[in-house]
Amino acid sequence: MNKIKKLKQTTPRRDVNFALAAGINAWVEDNLHTVQVAQRAAARATYQGLVDINQHNPFQIVPTDVVGENANWVHNCFLNVDHAAYGYYKINILNPTKFEIIPPKIIGDPFILEGEDAEIRLHAFLDELANSLDVLYEIQDGIDSYNQDKINQTLEKMVAHYREIILPELEKTKRFIDGIRGATICDTNSDVKQLASKTELRYDLALQHPRNWIVVDDLDNLDSKNEIATNALQEELMKFFFLESREAAFLYMAQKLLMTNHYKVQVVTDSAEDEPDATGFVTINPRDKFVYVKPVLHATALIASDGPPKPKPSKKNGWGAAQIVK
Repeated sequence: MNKIKKLKQTTPRRDVNFALAAGINAWVEDNLHTVQVAQRAAARATYQGLVDINQHNPFQIVPTDVVGENANWVHNCFLNVDHAAYGYYKINILNPTKFEIIPPKIIGDPFILEGEDAEIRLHAFLDELANSLDVLYEIQDGIDSYNQDKINQTLEKMVAHYREIILPELEKTKRFIDGIRGATICDTNSDVKQLASKTELRYDLALQHPRNWIVVDDLDNLDSKNEIATNALQEELMKFFFLESREAAFLYMAQKLLMTNHYKVQVVTDSAEDEPDATGFVTINPRDKFVYVKPVLHATALIASDGPPKPKPSKKNGWGAAQIVK
């Protein structure tokens, strides 16, 4: 009786799994070229280190609730692509010559690659993503080889690249704000509002929160919000926010890499001591290893120090276990 009861409990699950597998197999037979394109792209992304296999498979085939003309369920075939700095990309393989790329929000809107050369352009896109990670691989190489000088040389190069792109855009954005008479910053925690023109410290860090900005009609009444002007201001600030987020992502990832590998990381800025992003050290939660990255909008340097000592083998009655050099 127990065996019969157990069989009745497990049979529905087996039926569901069998039906799912049968549905996928039928769809693959109908869309073999699409699957082959997905396999080639997934292999390329995996080889380039663009897939976190601890999180998901390189590509997946998932049923939808749509039935095709041949009475088989339509399936969604897509790649899972992980960029260490930017985040997760989903790439839908719609057919052998049409792909929808859905990037992380900080990168932009989804777009389509279509045409006879679409697969070539998809591979080029994956190559470009992989190549952008070279600076982080340089950091990792420095960590693996206990080469602190190499790490700091790479950090110097990364900060210089960030400043070259961001500082002109920062000044351009601030000139835009300064030209708006009623530009106001809202503190969402305290509901306090302050005119940008009357802030005692630089308001630059507030640019990382575009939705906290409004435009008021009456400078003596900061609740006199102008909806149309506010929307226009926030739309402009979003452009800078996304640009800064994309460029800062590499410096944030470098901070995380170094901190989780037992380095101290100091973010040197040109900010005054009473500004929120004054020069200081990055911190990490010792329990869950969560790194509290520091903003880099005003960074002039990132400096790694006090890394783990390099192991050195000792020779005593033959080569023994590695010892730590102090």
